[in-house]
Amino acid sequence: MAHVFNLVGGSITKHPSVKNYLDQVIKLIGIITRQKLLAKAIVDEGGGRVVRPVPTRWYSTCAAINSVMRIKPVLGSLTDRPECSPELWLPILRDERLWLALNNLKTYFDGLSKIIEASECYHSSLGKSFRSFLDFGYSLFHDLPQSKPFLNVAKSAFVYHFFRTDIDLLLAAYIVDPNNRVRWLTDAAITRGMKMLARIIVESSDQFDRSSGESDGNSARGDDDDDGPFLEIFESEFMRYLSKATRRTEVIEDPLNFWKRNREFLVLKQAGVRLSCCQSSSANTERFFSALGRICSPTRNRLSVHSMANMLAILVREPPSRPSRKKRNQKLVAATQERSEEDFGSGELGGLLSELSIGDSDNLPETDLEDDSRMFENTSEYERFKAIIDFDQEQPGPSGGQARRSRLSVAERAERIAERISFRRGEL
Repeated sequence: MAHVFNLVGGSITKHPSVKNYLDQVIKLIGIITRQKLLAKAIVDEGGGRVVRPVPTRWYSTCAAINSVMRIKPVLGSLTDRPECSPELWLPILRDERLWLALNNLKTYFDGLSKIIEASECYHSSLGKSFRSFLDFGYSLFHDLPQSKPFLNVAKSAFVYHFFRTDIDLLLAAYIVDPNNRVRWLTDAAITRGMKMLARIIVESSDQFDRSSGESDGNSARGDDDDDGPFLEIFESEFMRYLSKATRRTEVIEDPLNFWKRNREFLVLKQAGVRLSCCQSSSANTERFFSALGRICSPTRNRLSVHSMANMLAILVREPPSRPSRKKRNQKLVAATQERSEEDFGSGELGGLLSELSIGDSDNLPETDLEDDSRMFENTSEYERFKAIIDFDQEQPGPSGGQARRSRLSVAERAERIAERISFRRGEL
């Protein structure tokens, strides 16, 4: 998900009107970094150091815009100092259109940086990350003034990359996160998410049958042609969960633990556990490899796998209780072996930044971005998007669950019943 967020920013920077202003920013930063006396004077005056956009950092474009905006008043106080070469940067400083554009662009890039950072945290998940993506979209379509410059460029980039994701998987993860309360999802989106959840559950049960050696055709649910009762239970649980989720008011701190301890939705629980422990970014895996590289170094190369697993577990989670050394080690080893099924907590491994830059537009595909003069809401792309996400939908209230349930048409439920056999055969 973090990579998708980065591509949204990259598409914004590719728009000709935005690119012209960013070229001016890069030119100003280049002047400052080459003029040592100017750079020193800016630091001495409290402006700090400027940040150059780097192709290997996601946040560099946002950091560059913020650093240039920060030093603008300092530059204004250095115009009468010849040693600072004001003739080189004074035309850029006096370009009010540039600073107005940067102030507007800062809104979009700051928002993208926040959701990228959130998606790379240890406690991030697919459902939570997709919710932050929708929150960003809601701010574009509702919170910001619709006359704001570059808004249609940002909307077009958001919708274009929305369809570059695995929508069905994200919808399923979004639904099983009880904190989301299926907000902004249309009935068609809920149906797509329900189908994906059913497929995940069927595949999980098939894997269980194979691992338990039940290859004689009689599975945990019955024969291959007897999926009807099993999926009827799933559908009943899903509708009850949907009704309760839309009425929920309390915040679930740990959705994974919520599903692990759940005793009400035993079938839906299989998909809830799997999706709640899915990380939204590969940054955690990269951090683990970096941590292992520091643990197992050329001068420390005789550690056993058991020792490295214990040391890595200490790095990524809080120290456990100490009833005994033997029990403590057993818990550490078990926790390490079950990494793919548990939340990694909120530990830090150094805050390493991921690769690619929001401003690195050379490696991005061409996109059909809308011009500011055109109302984006009238485009076919937005109509496709609105069939899945409805930002005009009100927040579900106490009776929202029953209203949502009644809005599901009989035709849709009949379609789901007719497709039960195809779930097992993987024909969806």
